[in-house]
Amino acid sequence: MAKRSMRRRLIRLKKEEDEMRKEKESIEEGRRRVRERMETVEEECRQITEETNEIIRETATTRIRLALMLDILKARQGGDVAEAAHLTRLLRLL
Repeated sequence: MAKRSMRRRLIRLKKEEDEMRKEKESIEEGRRRVRERMETVEEECRQITEETNEIIRETATTRIRLALMLDILKARQGGDVAEAAHLTRLLRLL
């Protein structure tokens, strides 16, 4: 009787151990997927930051060009040909 009871208990413990192992594997798989997703999100964030910085640089350059163009127009309207020529050269350098 004692052997049967021990055998049943051993079988039950092995089943519990298998269930715990499967649960652990499932948890590890979930962690792996979360880690991969986090890496993907971090990479997307880096790309968006780079794109945003590029847009900021382009916007700043565009503003400078527009300001120079306005100054060129003002210089031409004021009859200051030398200043207009100077500003035009600066604009070409950008």
